Parts: sequence; C-alpha cells; structure tokens
Amino acid sequence: MDEGRKVWVPDPVNGYVIGCIKDIGTDTITVEPRSSPEKTITASYDQVFLSEEYEDIDVDDNCKLCCTVFNLRSLDYS
Repeated sequence: MDEGRKVWVPDPVNGYVIGCIKDIGTDTITVEPRSSPEKTITASYDQVFLSEEYEDIDVDDNCKLCCTVFNLRSLDYS
C-alpha cells in the first residue's frame, strides 16, 4: 500500500469509511477519512482494505466494499 492510496478503514459509527493513507507504520496504517479530513483513523493492516480507483462507479458504497474484498480474496487464492 502506498501513501495517498484510497482504502476502506473501520469506523466505530459507520462500519467502514473510505479515506486516503496518510502514514504507514510498522504495525498500523493511519488514514484520513474522506468524510471528515480533520480527523485520522489508525488501524492494523488486517483491518484496512484497498479501494477501487474508479470514482464513477454508480453502486452503493457497501457494494463497492464487498466487491473490493471479494476481489482481494480471489487474488489470495489464485
């Protein structure tokens, strides 16, 4: 994962939110949520999922997350 890359990160209120990687640590990743750029969320690597790069996909955000997770899992098993 690269700094600035869009990812899904866990959020205590909304489940998962999309944001950009701000810092990559040894055990955690710090993400700036798109919905509230003034705060950051720090999560372990296994809780952060890469997001689709395409902004113009017209589906519900939860569908995007599920598709991303399923795609990553399929890559794990290929």
